[in-house]
Amino acid sequence: RVGAGAVVDRVIADKGAWIGAGSRVGGPYAPGITPNKLCPEHLASGLTLIGKSARVAEGVTIGRNCRIDPEVTDAMWTGNLADGDFVASPPESTPNHGYDSEPASSR
Repeated sequence: RVGAGAVVDRVIADKGAWIGAGSRVGGPYAPGITPNKLCPEHLASGLTLIGKSARVAEGVTIGRNCRIDPEVTDAMWTGNLADGDFVASPPESTPNHGYDSEPASSR
């Protein structure tokens, strides 16, 4: 679902994702865009990903190469998201998602 007045550009949203009214998500590719902090090898082309059942709060601006994990709620938003940033799933809400301070390669 995309709320009234929201702008969505170069975004892949999984089923059940909600984008709040007046939000701006993604944007056009431009040279020098910051790659994603968690997975730069996958998110460096300007796409923004929104996980299953994630909710983008109303009026929020989300940049390019961003990752919004599954099950993110309206209450988890503290403001806008710069290019290459992320919002992690609530702890233990979904297997294999959410921020982990230990890189997967070191486990």
